[in-house]
Amino acid sequence: MESKQQKLARLKRQLVETKEQMDAVSADMDAERKRVRFGKLLRVGLIAEEAGILDSYNENDLYLLLVMNREYLCHHGEVGTSGAFAAMHNLGELKEERT
Repeated sequence: MESKQQKLARLKRQLVETKEQMDAVSADMDAERKRVRFGKLLRVGLIAEEAGILDSYNENDLYLLLVMNREYLCHHGEVGTSGAFAAMHNLGELKEERT
């Protein structure tokens, strides 16, 4: 039969092992979150490339366009209460008029 001191020492070792395991799992989870995030960033870049704007877009204009239409983009095409996406329908026509 183990003494109280032996039992305490065993529990302390188990506690240390469990903490090490938890730290390892936490590190794995952080790495997975980063991997997923980088995958999302890569897909957005590929979309910009496929749209033909990768080498010529204005960062501020793209940012503004995305922020103004966040509601639409995040709800998969459903126009939100602001209806901000409706303002984009004439963008092509406006560009043609300027040239």
